[in-house]
Formats: sequence, structure tokens, C-alpha cells
Amino acid sequence: MNENQRSVLVGSWVGKSDSAFQDARLLFENGRLASCVNRLYYAVFYAASAVLAFRGQSYGKHSAVRSAVHRDFINSALLDKEQGRIYDILLSRREQSDYQPSVVFAVEEVGEYLDKASIMIGALKKIIGQ
Repeated sequence: MNENQRSVLVGSWVGKSDSAFQDARLLFENGRLASCVNRLYYAVFYAASAVLAFRGQSYGKHSAVRSAVHRDFINSALLDKEQGRIYDILLSRREQSDYQPSVVFAVEEVGEYLDKASIMIGALKKIIGQ
């Protein structure tokens, strides 16, 4: 992949992250908390995928992206441990919201996820100069 192709790919991931985060805000405002958690996870996942693409890395599984986030960003102190923790929580809670129909989220809990996801996305975008 040449530099131009990589730049387009990174921009696409960032655009998907921004869109998913905007969707999450709308869902939160409308009390659709499980769907909000889903979109928050994907907003962070897409932002992480943008940074990985920027670095020439690509993974086909969520577990591989999670491992790369911890190995390449948390363990190297590009991101702090709290951001690794929020990534893991969002992944877990997204899986619960998708596969456990009786899961219930509190407004305060999801509001906290919204704030922390925003911080993490900003930190990831800063790595790639956005």
C-alpha cells in the first residue's frame, strides 16, 4: 500500500469513528442506551483501526485490534491505562448489549462511557495528527 492509499484508508476509519460517535450521542439523547454503547464501542474501534492503519497495521478480528491497542498503545504509554480499561469495558458491554437481550444500562453509566470514549478517540486521533 502506498502513502496515498494509506492516507485514504486512515481518513475512512476516522470518518467512520466520527460518524459512530455522533450516532452514539443521538442515541444517548434519545434514551437508547444499549444502541449507544454499541456505537461507542465502534467509534473507539474505528479510531484505533485508523491509528493501526497509519502505522501500516491491519487486523481482521476485534480481539486482534484489542490486543494491538494494549500492546502498541497502552503498554508503550501512548495511551494511559484508563483508556485501555475503557476499551475493554466498551467491548464487553457492547457484546452484552448485542447478545444478552435483558441487559439494562443506567443513564449515568452510559454518560460516563460517552465522556471517556470521547477522550480516548481524541487521544487516538492526536497520534495521527488529527
